[in-house]
Amino acid sequence: MLSKSIHAANGSLNFRILSEGLFQPILQLSLTKNSAGSLSGTANLTIKELGRESNLSFKIHGTYKPLLHSTGILISLKGNAFADKGNDDLFSLEMEMNNEWTTGIASYQYQANPAKIIRNATVSSVLFVRTEFKAQDYSFSFY
Repeated sequence: MLSKSIHAANGSLNFRILSEGLFQPILQLSLTKNSAGSLSGTANLTIKELGRESNLSFKIHGTYKPLLHSTGILISLKGNAFADKGNDDLFSLEMEMNNEWTTGIASYQYQANPAKIIRNATVSSVLFVRTEFKAQDYSFSFY
């Protein structure tokens, strides 16, 4: 039986995954819990390099389960690019989340040849919260 904390997140889950360093990709996951222990959704990868930006999108599916002797959740996902439906080897991810499904750490791989591997990236659902700031007038009069 799954622990209560596994059921805390229901419906749609959104995560942003960032790694340290210059020109590191930004991965956004949009997941839906389908059945007990099953996830599906999309992964959108943005790669910024000198003078250009690439976007890759993957259709993903996988599982989640509680970690033994821990309070975390292990998530395993794999998938393929939308244009290449027969190849499940283009994207894979292992992610360990806290029980609230808000923060964690992930390692993932994309592209088949050569494989691009990102390790120990920071996962957050909180990065999707938008903060609005009110503009203030700081103009000064000079005489």
